[in-house]
Amino acid sequence: MVQFTTFIFAILCFIVVFLKSLVIIDKDEQAVVERFGKFSRILEKGTHFIIPFIETLRGIERTCSFNSLINKNKVKLSTQKLKFPNDDRIFFAPNHEQLKVKGEIYYTITDTYKAVYKIDYILDSVNQLVASVIQKRLIEKDKNINPVGEIKEISDGILEICNEYSNNWGININEIQINQIIDDKGIRHNFEN
Repeated sequence: MVQFTTFIFAILCFIVVFLKSLVIIDKDEQAVVERFGKFSRILEKGTHFIIPFIETLRGIERTCSFNSLINKNKVKLSTQKLKFPNDDRIFFAPNHEQLKVKGEIYYTITDTYKAVYKIDYILDSVNQLVASVIQKRLIEKDKNINPVGEIKEISDGILEICNEYSNNWGININEIQINQIIDDKGIRHNFEN
């Protein structure tokens, strides 16, 4: 009976080690492998084996930790959507009007190594970058403008500026879409894209 229990335990350990070492990468994904916490290689699509407990996968850091459980630290290369802004940010217009903006940022990872190692919390950084550029452009406008229409216009023209920075991080911003602007009177201005 002891030998049978030992045999079952050994089989279960083998299965756990095998499953921990097996990595399946889809066609629109890549994975960064670290050996003892240092960069080792990037895995492309296909089935791969890593050395369990010595090598680990490292993905893009996010403030929400449950996302790393969903994608198991793989980096998606297809176009992804990011909620913008990710907080209750208030934008200030030149006429001191306060605006809340809701939108989406569409992005693509272009360099997996840079996206993982160049900057921490890259998606939060992209969000902050877009918000900062919109705020800066809005403040530079004339006080007599309509800030609601101006934010929509500004968002269409800042892709080049944002990509100048984000390309250094291994990410390309494809589109910035403003869906709703709430002015300081509480009026919601919705935009169809």
